[in-house]
Amino acid sequence: MKLATALEIDLAKSEFGATAMDASVKATVGKQPLELSVLAQRVRYRAAGGLEATRLEVKAKGTAATVALEDGRLIAPALAFDAASRRLSIGGLEASAKGKFDAHAFETAIAAPKLEVSETAASGQRASVKLKLASAVPQALAGDFELALEGLAGNAREIAIEKLTLAADARAGARRFVAALGGPVAASLEKQTFSIARFAGDITLEDPALPAKSLKLPLSARLAIDGKAERIDAGFSTRFDDTSAAAEFTARGFAQPRIVFDASADRIDLDRYFPPPPPRPGNDSADPKDDPQVDLAALKTLNLSGQVKVGHLRARGLKASNVDVGVRAAGGRLDLAPVNAQLYGGTLAARASLAADGNRIGLDATLANVAVGALAKDLFDNDLLEGRGSVRLDVTAAGGTVGRLKRALAGSARLQLRDGAIKGINLAKSFREIKARTGGSQDMAQRANQAEKTDFSELSASFRIANGVARNDDLAAKSPFLRLGGGGEIDIAGGSMNYLAKATVVATSTGQEGKDLAQLKGLTVPVRLSGPFDNLRYKIEVGNMLADTAKAKVEAKVED
Repeated sequence: MKLATALEIDLAKSEFGATAMDASVKATVGKQPLELSVLAQRVRYRAAGGLEATRLEVKAKGTAATVALEDGRLIAPALAFDAASRRLSIGGLEASAKGKFDAHAFETAIAAPKLEVSETAASGQRASVKLKLASAVPQALAGDFELALEGLAGNAREIAIEKLTLAADARAGARRFVAALGGPVAASLEKQTFSIARFAGDITLEDPALPAKSLKLPLSARLAIDGKAERIDAGFSTRFDDTSAAAEFTARGFAQPRIVFDASADRIDLDRYFPPPPPRPGNDSADPKDDPQVDLAALKTLNLSGQVKVGHLRARGLKASNVDVGVRAAGGRLDLAPVNAQLYGGTLAARASLAADGNRIGLDATLANVAVGALAKDLFDNDLLEGRGSVRLDVTAAGGTVGRLKRALAGSARLQLRDGAIKGINLAKSFREIKARTGGSQDMAQRANQAEKTDFSELSASFRIANGVARNDDLAAKSPFLRLGGGGEIDIAGGSMNYLAKATVVATSTGQEGKDLAQLKGLTVPVRLSGPFDNLRYKIEVGNMLADTAKAKVEAKVED
């Protein structure tokens, strides 16, 4: 340790000072090194609240926890602060720091060439804070950031800044984020208020995953903070491509904020900017990297309520209009209720919930008069059914990954359709081929062919869901030439199904090739649908059909 100075002490006024100061220290604090040096022509401190320094220069170097300060400097040719008179005077302040934390590096610089604030006036030249981040971690945030103010006016009680600007040029992996925003500021230390009436500019996002590779958002925002009332009011509006969006927020309480919001957009295509990832085959891989984590712990501290409205929405392939969602979060639980929308010619009325306790989710939804085939095709890329009708769904799940959630799925579902078709097989055509056979009992198997379908006038089925598997035993469908029943399993978690339908030919001379099937009247044909969703196969179990037919004839003779 080294200290060379002339001390000035006035005990009556509780003032302490030093001139021609030259001090330095090298020490170890908590087993971590620290180096500090101070040069000053004069330093004066008043216990009542005041500090003055001329030709002050401070250098620092050391380590604290995971932060290593390689070079820290502060230069202040003239610095004065008096709390009693509310006076602040800065003449040529410069400060900088360079160091590392974990695998990241930082450089920061503060510049305030001239700043004067008193009870009667405030003025100053442009002042700025700059930060540069770099990292050895590929996906970590890195880039340049600057906050600047210019046009200082007002006084110590009411500060006005003509323009506060924020500039950023940052990267995180292949993504780049560029922002340039600015606006006037009004602040009061006495009232503890801060406001930006209009903070406007552009935000640009560059991402190879975006179809257009970049997205530019013109932004207009406002912010008002009341420290005494512990209240924050904010809002923003933007327009990009064919989307106009706006939101208003209010937060009360700083320690545990209670947030109320209202957000709306006329139309937005989320798939255009954030394309859905390719489907995963059930997430049953033993490799944890293949099963994304789901962590709802953030809900424990969330307290908010609000409304989201979207005129036209496209997300994960789903298309909807007049979307209206109520949002409420408290006590570690997020509820989306009610959820109303118009989609695929019908309506959606739903409630959804997420809970941090046990990582649980729930969905209770009713779809009425919707085109189910188009909905399933867009949402699940599944083209098995077409028709219009209703779907009732009430499910819950719990788990720490997407795969576990799917495997824990439980609840019930019901489907009622009219004037539709089962796609992938033409049963009339297949039955005609059976009719043409002269003998044999070999099963007929074929892959689902989307060019073929079996019409029905009505179809209903209910499902019991447990452990990610939906089971059904009450399929009932009618067509001009057959009646369809059956049962089976749909493995939602594994992405496959095994279903046995039994089609009975009825007496008819109309409909889909009905005349050709008159000779098969009363015949029940087992049809098995099985395999992964993206490679379903149909198999007409002729052997079982012949065995059942023979058994029926024997039973009929016994009864006679």
